[in-house]
Amino acid sequence: MNSPNSTEGAGLPPLPVAVITGYLGVGKTTLVNRLLAAPGGQRITVLVNDFGAISIDAELIARAGGDTIALTNGCICCTIGGDLYDAIDRILRSDDRPDLLVIEASGVADPARIAQIAVAEPELELRTVICLADALNMERDLSDTLLADSLERQIRAASRLVVTKADLVEPPRLLDVVARLAEIAAGVEVTTNPTGAAVAALFRPNGENPQLAGLNIDTVHEHATSYATWHYRGRGAVSPQDLRHRSRRDVSGCLRLKGTVLTPEGTGVMLQRAGLFWSASPAPPPDESQLVAIGLHAEFRPDIIEAAILEFEIKTPR
Repeated sequence: MNSPNSTEGAGLPPLPVAVITGYLGVGKTTLVNRLLAAPGGQRITVLVNDFGAISIDAELIARAGGDTIALTNGCICCTIGGDLYDAIDRILRSDDRPDLLVIEASGVADPARIAQIAVAEPELELRTVICLADALNMERDLSDTLLADSLERQIRAASRLVVTKADLVEPPRLLDVVARLAEIAAGVEVTTNPTGAAVAALFRPNGENPQLAGLNIDTVHEHATSYATWHYRGRGAVSPQDLRHRSRRDVSGCLRLKGTVLTPEGTGVMLQRAGLFWSASPAPPPDESQLVAIGLHAEFRPDIIEAAILEFEIKTPR
């Protein structure tokens, strides 16, 4: 950011930074949009990292009126780290500098590395690291030896924990989720399904997380060798029912899928898959279908997902 001899930004207080983390599909973008709906007079810039080549999340935030910068096609904590520094530098040098920078990390990012940037940079002030945990999928994902390390790293780096999709599980199971979080990150504040003023409260300062302060970013592993992504953008139509089946992990190895598509009937649908969770919501018919998906290299079969599009390809008249 600034060189030692630079005078740019002199006299300005450090820019507060909040990092939002959590595994694939936990609801990070939903939380950001709830904050933007009631910003409390703050000017907020959101830096969004989508692992895939199409930044679906940034588009969803932009629709909600957010000032967004998208970093795509890589993990923000390793493979596109240089882009992260460049984006932060542009924000700090901006004539219309925000009051709060929210960094929405990809679902596979290690938040410790991102947060350490704010800790080390004098022009930034790490306000909080919020980790979202999906009540519907968390216990199953933590029992998966291929996924557990990523989830536990995110939970341990948090200064606040938020349980999402709590309304989709029975109360005893929700208590088990909260207890498991307390076991992994003892003493960290836990909030369940926040709305309204409770969302804004998450972004207030709550002190430095001693677990975060002790982490060494040089030991953080890269994710590019573990995950594979697929994306589609075009005039192909998609049957939501067919894609729901094909995107199941036991069929195609898909862990996360999202996008807005045309259907064979000419309507628009916004699709979301996060583990066991699936939704298909009516949306305005898009000019083209856009989908991104992610899975583990060892088991991901994007060709199975893509077949759902090719069957309904719309032929453009010549």
